Amino acid sequence: VKLFKIKANGVSSVFFDFRCLVDAYFGGGICLMMGTSGGIFFPLFKLLGLKIILNPDGFEWKRSKWSKFVKIFLFLSDFLAINFSDLIICDHPVRQERDRKITNTKTVYIPYGGDNAKSNLLSNSSLEIVSKIEEKNYFFKVCRIEPENNVHIIIKAAISAKVNLVIVGNWSNSKYGNNLKNNYPNNLFKNIYLLDPVYDPDELGALRSNCLSYIHGHTVGGTNPSLVEAMWLGLDIICQNNEFNQYTTDFKATYFKDYYELVEILKLKSKKESYQSCGKLMKEIALKKYTHKIICQNYLDAVKSL
Repeated sequence: VKLFKIKANGVSSVFFDFRCLVDAYFGGGICLMMGTSGGIFFPLFKLLGLKIILNPDGFEWKRSKWSKFVKIFLFLSDFLAINFSDLIICDHPVRQERDRKITNTKTVYIPYGGDNAKSNLLSNSSLEIVSKIEEKNYFFKVCRIEPENNVHIIIKAAISAKVNLVIVGNWSNSKYGNNLKNNYPNNLFKNIYLLDPVYDPDELGALRSNCLSYIHGHTVGGTNPSLVEAMWLGLDIICQNNEFNQYTTDFKATYFKDYYELVEILKLKSKKESYQSCGKLMKEIALKKYTHKIICQNYLDAVKSL
């Protein structure tokens, strides 16, 4: 294991990827690249004979946080990466279908696992918030705080529906996140709890595994790890209505297309007499599709195929 002193996010991710490609080339190995930030360098390393397996992740250039110039760069980088790889691992069939249309590079579908998610009791948590919430009496979400994840819509819907909402995320990493944290302070909205990142799996497990429903607002990406983890915990799932989330949950979750639909869903779910959980179905799907043992073996088979 080598730790490069280069950030793997934002603009520096381009240089991080280049450093990884160099290391793989001089190490005489196969490069398994997660993401396409360094795609502009793929033609060079392909010419040098480096074998590259690529997991391109989602459609990064579609994120609204990027400027027009950055979006063009990310699209070009993605295009070069998938066309100058030896094998593409797509974490979602939607991504695989798109890539098959624009490249002759072989593709294989391998999603992410969720069986690393931990279940825990609220009483086992040392977080301050556990004194303010009750089991099965709040909605929950953990994610990167970005517009494409519809965090603003979820908060507004919870306020309108008058339900408890807990969101864990990196609020301080963007103007969008900072604005939300300032606009919805916990001391003003007593039912809204916006928490900074929780990295301890047991602490996160306590918050996540005891919620009434898990809300997934992502619109850009493939098989999202936080979603499959929630499925593994057998949680009731409320998803933004798009083809990524529909396929991941096998079309068996509850879906919302906008703020108004989400408000009605939250109101309905919060009424115990009308509450119907899809958690059991989510767990069954996760057992079949999102197990790390199977996924790791599929990655090993992909490497051996070269």
